Amino acid sequence: MKSRNHLAIVHTTPVTVPTLKALCDRLLPGVECYAYLDESILPQINQEGHISPGVWYRFQSLVALAAAARPRVILCACSSVGGMLEAAREWCGIPLERIDQPMAQQAAARPGRIVACATVASTLEPTLDLLRRAAGPDRQVDSLLIEGAGALLAQGRQEEYLSLIASRLANAARAYDTVVLAQASMAQAVQGVDPALRGRFLTSPESGVAALQKYFSKE
Repeated sequence: MKSRNHLAIVHTTPVTVPTLKALCDRLLPGVECYAYLDESILPQINQEGHISPGVWYRFQSLVALAAAARPRVILCACSSVGGMLEAAREWCGIPLERIDQPMAQQAAARPGRIVACATVASTLEPTLDLLRRAAGPDRQVDSLLIEGAGALLAQGRQEEYLSLIASRLANAARAYDTVVLAQASMAQAVQGVDPALRGRFLTSPESGVAALQKYFSKE
C-alpha cells in the first residue's frame, strides 16, 4: 500500500537536494521527503551529448528504487532526463512528475517573448520541447546556453557558478519578457539579478513542488 505522506525525489546532482527539501518542508508540511541521487547520470549525458543505453538503464533503475518505497508520487528534479521520466511512466505504477512541467505551463500563459536558459546543452532540448508543446507551434521560444557555468558547478565552485549565471540572466531579462531557467540548480542565481527584473523569471523548484500539493491534500 502506498504511503499517504511519502514523497520521493529523484536527483542527478546534490545541489538540488537541500533546496527541494527546504521547499517541501514549507509547501508540503507533514510530508516525508526522501532523496534518491545518482551523480553519474548528468556528467555522462554532458560528456556524450546524448542519452546512452547505460544512462537510460541507470535512470530507470533509480526510478525503480524510488518506486520500491511506495511513495504517493515521485518528482524528477532534473530537466535533462525529462524524456526518460515520461518513458518510465509506462511501467512505474506510481505518479511521476517533472519539476519543470508547471513552469512550462506558466511560461505559455504569459505574453511576449520567451527564452529558455541552461548551463549545459543536454538540458536545453528537453526544456525547449516541453515549452514548445505547452506554448503551441506558433509561439517562438528561443534558447541561451551559459557556457562555462556547468564546469564550475561540477568543480563545486558554487559562488562563481551563481555569479556567472546571474550576469547572463540579467542580460536575458532585458531582452525577453519571460526567462525560463531550465535547471533547478540555477534558481538561486536570480537573487543576484536586479530586483526590478526578477518578475520576468520562471524557476522550476517552487512551482514544481507546489504542484504536488494535490497528492497530499486531506480527504
